Amino acid sequence: MNGSNFLKRTLLMVIGVMGVMSAYAQQIAVNGVVRDAADNSPIPGVSVVIKSTTRGAVTNYDGEFQLSANQGDVLVFSFIGYTTQEVAAAANMQI
Repeated sequence: MNGSNFLKRTLLMVIGVMGVMSAYAQQIAVNGVVRDAADNSPIPGVSVVIKSTTRGAVTNYDGEFQLSANQGDVLVFSFIGYTTQEVAAAANMQI
């Protein structure tokens, strides 16, 4: 086998592996409502960020949020006066 064929096969294998890896990193829709544990009222203005990124959302007046994440990404919920919570994103999750 000459060097050119080896290089072509190696590149094709790397591209194939990258294609498989990207299939596992499919985006999922994550949405929910953030509520106060004490009285179950919705909390507007909560920051919902994918950990170690700058991607995220802020809850609306009704405490609702929506964003796209990869399965297993960690979502960080934070709001002044409340304990920060971390939750793993999953398809069909209820928050």
